[in-house]
Amino acid sequence: MINQDNARVLGRKLYEFEFYEEAIVVFKEVLKIRSFEPHSYIDLGLSYTEIGAHQKAIENLYTVIDKDWDTDIINRFEGIELIVLHDINSIISKSNESLDISFINNCFIAPMPVDVRIVIDWDANETDIDLWVTDPNDEKCNYTNKTTRIGGKMSNDITQGYGPEEFRLKNGVAGSYVIQAKFFGSRKQTVLGKVTVRAFVYTNFGTKKEDKKVLTLQLDPLKDGAYTIGTIEFSH
Repeated sequence: MINQDNARVLGRKLYEFEFYEEAIVVFKEVLKIRSFEPHSYIDLGLSYTEIGAHQKAIENLYTVIDKDWDTDIINRFEGIELIVLHDINSIISKSNESLDISFINNCFIAPMPVDVRIVIDWDANETDIDLWVTDPNDEKCNYTNKTTRIGGKMSNDITQGYGPEEFRLKNGVAGSYVIQAKFFGSRKQTVLGKVTVRAFVYTNFGTKKEDKKVLTLQLDPLKDGAYTIGTIEFSH
């Protein structure tokens, strides 16, 4: 049995280095240990996607939406279902195979393409990290400015757990988008070491032309300020 404190970190590290089959083995163990957390199903579902096991991917991801979670859990991660729904619909839209989606409520199935999508999560529980995205017009989208003039939208501010937080822009403006993460604090009593933030960066999300990059960066909780994870260029 994998130690639960290190299991998710190990699985995500394997995913980062594209050892997807090995990551799936680890995330299955994580699910046995931490089935009470939606992130366990998300990690496993996203890993299945990478090996083309789309049916297993949507089944695990949909559990986040369909499972009868403990009230405290769902309140801590309010809005996580919508982020997962975007992934499910993207998989359905892009899949070349016939998928069984009969278990999914029809009202949840709809194409949700966007020009720019950025999702971050992190590997430290009970931790508050915020996603900041600065668009080509130099407007910052974050928890204090959730909707930008060009239409960028930020998801709910997750102040506990492992994230995720999501930025979406339906009609992108050509130019540079700067992705940053800001460490705001932790509810843990022990002093944190460095926290690894993972960013999924998509252009043309939910379409056949979708491009995805996975960026990672370590944040030092003892240092103040926003950390730049990366910059992406978008053009039509």
